[in-house]
Amino acid sequence: MHTVAGFTANKLKAVIATGGDIDVPFGVGPLPQGADAKNCLLGYMGTASKASNLKVQVKLNDTVVDTLGPLDVGITRYFQIVCEPGLQPNVANNLVNFRIVGGTGSFGISNVVVWFHQNVA
Repeated sequence: MHTVAGFTANKLKAVIATGGDIDVPFGVGPLPQGADAKNCLLGYMGTASKASNLKVQVKLNDTVVDTLGPLDVGITRYFQIVCEPGLQPNVANNLVNFRIVGGTGSFGISNVVVWFHQNVA
């Protein structure tokens, strides 16, 4: 048996903002057979705009995996987070949820990718 890197991705884009939609889920699908759900790597492109003490919470399924901020400047960058406990192996759609939990401004999200180990024959 060999171990390779597998991934699941969501190419949709969304913007969350104070005074509007403050949270958005991204479905990243079920895991393929042989995937190791633990210690996955979550990556996404994030853009903060008109930020003043902006804080954004990131959840994988129902587990908080990161809180960004406070952000006070406009930024665009790629974020990566090692997630424990990781993906759920037996669900139809794992969810990555982004939510504003403080401050003001907006945060754009795109190119959500979850990398994991996968055992193949």
